[in-house]
Amino acid sequence: MFLPEWLRSFLDSFVPYAPLAQVLAYTTLTLTSIIVAVVSLRFSYRQNFGWKPILLVSTHGMTGKPKKGSKGESFTTSAVLKFEVWNRHTYPIVLEQVNVNFKQNILDYQQNYTTEENPWYVQPYSKCHYRDRVVVKNGEHHEFVLEAVMVEDQSLDAIDGMVDISVAYYDPRRVRRNKLFQAHRFHFKNVARQKKSVYKWIRQVMGVEYNGPTSR
Repeated sequence: MFLPEWLRSFLDSFVPYAPLAQVLAYTTLTLTSIIVAVVSLRFSYRQNFGWKPILLVSTHGMTGKPKKGSKGESFTTSAVLKFEVWNRHTYPIVLEQVNVNFKQNILDYQQNYTTEENPWYVQPYSKCHYRDRVVVKNGEHHEFVLEAVMVEDQSLDAIDGMVDISVAYYDPRRVRRNKLFQAHRFHFKNVARQKKSVYKWIRQVMGVEYNGPTSR
């Protein structure tokens, strides 16, 4: 095959570097094979055992119910926090300890009672504990709904603090306990644009005319 003189000279200039180029080619192929093997092992592991569970806060808000005998003039207001634990493993896990800590003391622990329907135990300083253990099957999720009575005459503008949510779960395959954590901002800034109490806001939402604080 005839090559121009300039091209032949150009190719001949690479001849001294041929052994180095061969070493680099072998090294590159070896590294590529290792990377492919590691990625394949990782995908195989995830296919067999899945991923770590996740904790997701879905929503927060409040609800109000008229007090008994108040004829709609006095309300009991409760803070509502909903969050979910998704089990992305291919085997069940056990949720053993669920704690919710409001950094802002807005809950009235003396007005919250633990029952069969409401397994939440509210402690002083707005610390809440879920007393039941929950088994979450593989590929499924469990929703927690915390509804706790708030301190009376709590201002919406004053409610703006962080909530720490921690879930300790037992991993039966690894035979050890792990923990999920999520910090969530609990506030009503988009709702309370004017100075108003929680009771006034609920009366407006429920269509009840607000005539000022009732006498006691």
